[in-house]
Amino acid sequence: MRKYGLGADNVIDIRFMDKNGNIFTDKQSIGADVFWAVRGGIASNYGIVLAWQIKLVRVPATVTVFNVKRTLEQYATDLVHKYQTFAPDTDPNLFIRARITPENLNADGSQKTVAVYFQALYLGRASGVLKIMQTNFPELSLVKQDCLEMSWAKSALCNPRRSYVNYNDLDLGVGNGSFAEASTWGTRYFNNNFKRLVQLKNRMDAENFYLHEQSIPPFALT
Repeated sequence: MRKYGLGADNVIDIRFMDKNGNIFTDKQSIGADVFWAVRGGIASNYGIVLAWQIKLVRVPATVTVFNVKRTLEQYATDLVHKYQTFAPDTDPNLFIRARITPENLNADGSQKTVAVYFQALYLGRASGVLKIMQTNFPELSLVKQDCLEMSWAKSALCNPRRSYVNYNDLDLGVGNGSFAEASTWGTRYFNNNFKRLVQLKNRMDAENFYLHEQSIPPFALT
């Protein structure tokens, strides 16, 4: 959830196995640098996570969700533009995303449009999110009938994922024959942290046992 950050932000401890089968029972035994890398630099680059210890957060007994559809004919382009300025700075209890998809207007598919689904989870009752939206994003025309109140656990069923959120975007590049080549995609994922992650890969897996198209490569860097 937007208010509490990513799962990686809430990792407290870890149980981890390296390529040689050595088991590290906690973050102290694995070391601060490797714990940092495994937590936020894709753990499968360095070994196998046997267990995570995650900090739990409090959520209210009732949350609110909505899933509002708008098409090009309903000014979806303008709504997306407004959404891009609204979403980053809105109330931290509100997570909202815009899912854009092509859709058919008739049965044979000869007429098409683009639909945008504005999907949201609000940590609180409908009255709270309605006030936020009607004040700061009135163009969406959200009404009470669009909002469903439920428990947080049930809200997960409203937007089931069909794939893991941290997928590899191979369009960014796949080469890892040199540090410079790997940096073309590595810095897009990890920015200035990429060099440090490569250094730790060289320490933990210099033979590159854990290898895939975008695995962090081991290069000895000066």
